[in-house]
Amino acid sequence: QAHILGYFIDPESGSLQREFAWMNRSRRERVGRIVQHLNAAGYPIELDAVLAEAGDGTIGRPHVARVLVANGYAESVSDAFARYLTRGKPGYAISEKITPEGAIQAINRAGGVAVLAHPWSTKDPAGAVARLAPAGLSGLECYYGEYTPTVREELARLARDYDLIPTGGSDFHGPGVKSVDLGAVLVPSAAVDALRSAAESMRASNPATSA
Repeated sequence: QAHILGYFIDPESGSLQREFAWMNRSRRERVGRIVQHLNAAGYPIELDAVLAEAGDGTIGRPHVARVLVANGYAESVSDAFARYLTRGKPGYAISEKITPEGAIQAINRAGGVAVLAHPWSTKDPAGAVARLAPAGLSGLECYYGEYTPTVREELARLARDYDLIPTGGSDFHGPGVKSVDLGAVLVPSAAVDALRSAAESMRASNPATSA
């Protein structure tokens, strides 16, 4: 599993909006299945409550987790994930996802640059980079909150080997979801400059990126 980040995208890109529409439908359908599974397992919650929790944002398991907490089935969001929402638990449902290569292409078509997030979670960072760099990957998240200095340096060397931009982030998913605060990771300002420059080059080389 690979998580792909998109920086400096054109949010009005037609191709990107079509991808978003498909993903939003897919995520809502998955949440519907999760609610059905929980109800069948004896943990009744209402889909409308989950939708209300999400509001105008992108719906996902954290919103289900908050409803489970509100209904007294879990003590915290992380507890709800551990008890009900991970693989093998009563509320888990498989999600339809865009492939990493498809995500990279969608980001590039929207004039942005694609970065592989927390690469250690792929179990094979070198293999993942070797596979995704030819697909248009531009950066590698080296400065990550849960990584030791040794791991960060290993990833920075990997980024240099493939001429990728070393980036970073906290992977903040909202209060209570992870034990990482927003902005907790220091990232060199040169990474931002490099990402911006790469995005400008992407748009210059392909004027039809917003199509």
